[in-house]
Amino acid sequence: NQLNYCSLYRREVFEKVGGYNANLIWGYEDWDFWVGCGEKGFVARRIPGALLQYRVKSSSMYTDAVARDKECRARIVLNHPALYTLEEVVAAAAVWGDPELPRPPSSPLVSVIIPAHNRPERLAEALESVACQTFHDFEIVVVNDNGVDVRHIVRRFADRFEILYLGHNSSPGIPGVRNRGLRFARGKYVIYLDDDDIFLPEHLQTLASFLESNEKK
Repeated sequence: NQLNYCSLYRREVFEKVGGYNANLIWGYEDWDFWVGCGEKGFVARRIPGALLQYRVKSSSMYTDAVARDKECRARIVLNHPALYTLEEVVAAAAVWGDPELPRPPSSPLVSVIIPAHNRPERLAEALESVACQTFHDFEIVVVNDNGVDVRHIVRRFADRFEILYLGHNSSPGIPGVRNRGLRFARGKYVIYLDDDDIFLPEHLQTLASFLESNEKK
């Protein structure tokens, strides 16, 4: 991280990046923020010369972050997966206890995010309803909300379409689960499906066709 936390930037930068990410619980939050700035296309400029004094202490938030360096770096990768290689994303997910199910490199038009919680057979029905769509340019991101292991259900569909499974060791609630799925989604469009609901066969085709033909509406 080559940018100081007290760098000056425009308010629009903060607004477009979305501010600091609260999942950097040990530190490196400014590093993650600068990475997010680069991801949005912003460029930093260096002004030579000393402009502040930075206090270095034997024990601080920074030393806590350094002690968790591996986890913090992995979290930055997971917050910005589009900037890293597939191998780096998989390795980062492993640090945080996610199964190593790699994502295919191509980007689909639609990402279907399915939160899952203790309903494996219902999840299978939901996945089958996506598999039977008349539209096929999609991926599925299944996020387990600290429920029973459903990897065996996910594997049933692994040879039928692109699917990513994300585990979760604690329950962040449905908003947190949906946000997590969104961070890994690669599609131009995003849609959610609860694990106890199903899509009718033309659901994705109807919605994606409408958005594609009405880009500015």
